[in-house]
Amino acid sequence: DETHSQYDKAIRYLFERFISLSKSRYEIIFATHNLDSLRLATSLWYKNHQTLHDRVRISFAQLYGMQDAATFSLAACGYSTYKYLPFGPIRDVI
Repeated sequence: DETHSQYDKAIRYLFERFISLSKSRYEIIFATHNLDSLRLATSLWYKNHQTLHDRVRISFAQLYGMQDAATFSLAACGYSTYKYLPFGPIRDVI
């Protein structure tokens, strides 16, 4: 629970920074399987889209085979989505 809480705090912090630094450009990937965190990021994007759309690009990523329904739903809504696939010996990947 604490990990999810801290991740959500980071999402909120990033959007505050996006808004306060109006001349900066950003690209960020929210890599999470947590549906509540995905909802938070998309709702903050939707709420601030008019302000941010020309200088902030957001994407989403999930581990291959995890939260595929969320990935496909995000893609259907027009978000850039990615699946990442760890490759290599388990000892090196972990």
